[in-house]
Amino acid sequence: MSVKILGVDDNQIIRFVVAAALKPYDCTICQATNGEEGLAAALDEKPDIIILDISMPKMDGIEMLTKLREYQDFAQTPVILLTAWSGQERLVQAKNLAVRDYLVKPFKKTELIEKVGRIVSLELKSVTSGPLSPTAALLPPANTPATAGNSKNSEIVKDYGLSVPESVTRLARLVTSQEVDLAEIVRVINQDEALTTRLLNTNPPPNTDDSEIYTVEEALIRNGIGCVFLLTMGDLVKRALVKTFQDMVGINLVAGKPGKIPFPYGTHVMSEVEFSGRMLGKINLHFDRRSAINITCRILGVKTLKSGSDQQTNDVFREMTNIVVGNFLSNLADAGLHSRFSSPNITHSTAVRVSPVSGGITERFAYTSVEASVFLDISIDPWNEKSV
Repeated sequence: MSVKILGVDDNQIIRFVVAAALKPYDCTICQATNGEEGLAAALDEKPDIIILDISMPKMDGIEMLTKLREYQDFAQTPVILLTAWSGQERLVQAKNLAVRDYLVKPFKKTELIEKVGRIVSLELKSVTSGPLSPTAALLPPANTPATAGNSKNSEIVKDYGLSVPESVTRLARLVTSQEVDLAEIVRVINQDEALTTRLLNTNPPPNTDDSEIYTVEEALIRNGIGCVFLLTMGDLVKRALVKTFQDMVGINLVAGKPGKIPFPYGTHVMSEVEFSGRMLGKINLHFDRRSAINITCRILGVKTLKSGSDQQTNDVFREMTNIVVGNFLSNLADAGLHSRFSSPNITHSTAVRVSPVSGGITERFAYTSVEASVFLDISIDPWNEKSV
């Protein structure tokens, strides 16, 4: 018997990814673009499972699910949440609404399949019996009820999938504390070779005779504590970028020096996001035309793009940027830096250098692979006096 699955997400690209992941299996997929449509579709279609985004216009996922749970027939309908924001408050709300599981964007198609397969029986369309995927034998039986003794179902485990070193998390908490402990900051940076290298390369010593003894402490004294904010923010956003490309597009980006990787001069796709809160900031992503086409084709599952496909490209990069920044801000929140970010602005730009935030400091990263190259600029003003 075919499984009925309802996907509710305001982004066309995510709806496409969900449908493409489940296409090989014997299931009927219904879709809705916001909470209002999703609620109506759930009541009408009576799905076996709902894959639900949290942040949507008109009615968000939490509000939709709250209303749905008011109906007795839908009190136990299994739900998997999709979200680019992994704040603890939302996860507590989800747990109280009997959410079975969740996925933080970016996610791999195999992760979605596994989580769905834990809840309902999935079979390949070409097979009359048997599990959906090779990993199904490792999964618990479908329709296993959530009980107090089954921690995987009764608890939403915090697993964002974004591996952040303890040194970076520790550094973020140190720079946001009321009393900055310079000695402890120096100790944390010195224990992490990557952080030390970035700090000294981003803040090179002046041309003096004693430059050979330039140290982390000297860099902080000469350049101020603001460079540590940039060091921390840059680490978090570049990790979010690499993971998004790996999981959503299957592209493994390799870090390189911006001067060694050709910048996409001329008209290229640029995505810009501003964030605010404890600090002001701006993130810019630059993609040359070849990279933009390759990435868009991968996401859409096509070999070539038709003429006039700029809107498709814009939609793809808008959602990918949302995922990158959502994961970035989730990790900031874990460090006590709650922030907000604007909707991505996608342009076809010729800008080589974009204007930093007023009074801000900047850093550029470059990544490359066989399929694509990307430049990442982050600019922050760590002393946002307007934040409360």
